[in-house]
Amino acid sequence: MRVFDRGRFIGSGLFNSGSLIAVRLYSTEDEELEPGLVRRRLERALQVRQEALPGEADFRLAFGESDMLPGLVIDKYGGHFAVQAYSAGMDMRLEMVVAALGELFDVLSVYEKNDFRMRAQEGLGRREGPLAGTPASFVTISEDGAQFGVDIAAGQKTGYYYDQRLTRRRVRALSRGRRVLDAFCYTGSFAVNAALGGAERVLAVDESAPAVALATRNAA
Repeated sequence: MRVFDRGRFIGSGLFNSGSLIAVRLYSTEDEELEPGLVRRRLERALQVRQEALPGEADFRLAFGESDMLPGLVIDKYGGHFAVQAYSAGMDMRLEMVVAALGELFDVLSVYEKNDFRMRAQEGLGRREGPLAGTPASFVTISEDGAQFGVDIAAGQKTGYYYDQRLTRRRVRALSRGRRVLDAFCYTGSFAVNAALGGAERVLAVDESAPAVALATRNAA
């Protein structure tokens, strides 16, 4: 829809009368969020990541409003992708998203991780499963020289907390000679970075047995 403020055009947005956020802007131009625009948005998002993370192949490709794709999260694990849609407008366009990914990358699989409660606020049901290709049961990613195993299907949210990359770097930089506790460790990514940063001792804990097993594997 076209959005105006007291007669002045602001931009184009996705409208949902049943949501707490009625309009989510995706452009400051008068244009539809059609397949070509979805692809251009993802191309631009990829360019930004390549400039910010040179040489990295694993990262968060799309992060909602910050990439002008409101309500969409895409995590890239080599040729495997995890997708989350937390707005009705983006949920309706998941086929466009999958098609655009196929045009931009050598896609091995796209896995939908839409089994979370917040979707109810958009009037959406909960879903999870493959959208394209054959999902891997387990993938290994590289981040700042460290290797981490990720279970996309069984993992939390989209599998790995890529949005904490800068925090992990900071932990690594501050850890030399310190004793570090990584509480609620999940993949153990903070513990591993603390160890790589020269921590004297690192303890990672989690109430989830699968998380502890994954963290142990990543620390090996």
